[in-house]
Amino acid sequence: MNRQEKKTLVDSITRDFKQSKASFVVGMQGMTVEHVQKLRNELYEKQGRIKVAKNTLLKRATDGLDGIDKLQPFFKGQIAVIFADEDAPSVAKVLVNAAKHLEMLKLQGGTLDTNLISLDKIKFLASLPSREVLLSTLCGTLQAPISSYVRILNQLIVRLLWVLKEIETKKQ
Repeated sequence: MNRQEKKTLVDSITRDFKQSKASFVVGMQGMTVEHVQKLRNELYEKQGRIKVAKNTLLKRATDGLDGIDKLQPFFKGQIAVIFADEDAPSVAKVLVNAAKHLEMLKLQGGTLDTNLISLDKIKFLASLPSREVLLSTLCGTLQAPISSYVRILNQLIVRLLWVLKEIETKKQ
């Protein structure tokens, strides 16, 4: 790889770090091409991407990136960086599940926005429901008081009709 190709790769990785909502560093020592391809396909379904590059190039790409440069201690050995473009919890869930099935895949750390997250926080992030489920839960919570109020008003009208019906039956 010549100097220009390296510069292009470093620029691409820097752009990926800036544009992604989350990034994760995983150890890949001993993984086969089939395992990596399967992981790549699972990540693609969840709008995640995997990049493999030399550690020195990764260090150059993260130099000067506020918060993301804290990942540099993880750039040792055979690693890959996974980028989550939209839904970080679903990408983290894919990684945690893959790490359970593949002993060779080792989660090391990551960033969420520009904050460094540990392995425990990645597992917690993976346990969160998807964005759509969280939004629907929020909508239901916001809608609950209004719908309860409407139900109470409806019951008042029904009770009034029931009382009127009882009065009518007593008068006859």
